[in-house]
Amino acid sequence: MASRAGTFGHLSQAHLKSTFEEVWRSQPRALERTSHSRFRTDDSVNHWLMSAWDMVSGRFFPVNEKRKGEFVALTEKAVKSVCDAICRRAHPEICLNDKGINADPERCFAEVARAFDSILPEKSSFER
Repeated sequence: MASRAGTFGHLSQAHLKSTFEEVWRSQPRALERTSHSRFRTDDSVNHWLMSAWDMVSGRFFPVNEKRKGEFVALTEKAVKSVCDAICRRAHPEICLNDKGINADPERCFAEVARAFDSILPEKSSFER
């Protein structure tokens, strides 16, 4: 099975355990240094290394991110359309970036939470 490397956006990314094992064998110092660091540093690595590794190894297949989901900058102006998209289940995945909220972030977060509550009224097992 190939991974879905080749996409460097904000949506979910599938990884193969075997890729982590292979990269760890090949680059133990970089991965150990990263895993022992409490905070990210300039020389830290992350899961995108595994995606790139799969890509250059030919173990990937391209994915149309527009079909997979949507990345949205959650701004004051966008809250209503974001909530509408959530309620309509317009996308299989949605990634909300809250960097653009400037006026009332708590109101924006509450509206988004209500939208998710409307389509997911029951708590999942890990929320209980």
